[in-house]
Amino acid sequence: MALPIIGPDTRHRVPAQSKALPINMRIEIPMTNEIASAAASDVTGAERRPRRLFVLTSIFSSAVAASLLTLKFAPSPFFWLWLAWAAAFLMAIPGVQGSWPRAILFNFAIVAILLASIEAYFVCNDVYLAPTVSDGFYVPDDALDGARRRTKSTA
Repeated sequence: MALPIIGPDTRHRVPAQSKALPINMRIEIPMTNEIASAAASDVTGAERRPRRLFVLTSIFSSAVAASLLTLKFAPSPFFWLWLAWAAAFLMAIPGVQGSWPRAILFNFAIVAILLASIEAYFVCNDVYLAPTVSDGFYVPDDALDGARRRTKSTA
């Protein structure tokens, strides 16, 4: 068995006849008659398209309904809103064709999850509290409609 040289270096040699399978080789698995008849009676692509459109429409209309309900009734609505949209994006991935739309939906889901986690962080940790003003800080004034209470100066 001769070993042909590949390239100028003699250290890199491969056997003349490789026993590896070619990359584009198809392996057929024998099917029984029941499985073959079930596969033949499957829904065709033309009938599957309206069903896919209905499923995607129902997923996103459910996400809109969940968003409206969480904005009205949930204690921290944007956390639940972002989680609902992340779930909608993830559920829509099997319903689209092509790798680019799936990747875009997956990235939208990741962004929605990140926004939900940021919202949860701000809700759970009181990072910033707006300053409150006491009732006695302002006094009525005719010219300014409200002025600071005058204090005694020490100067």
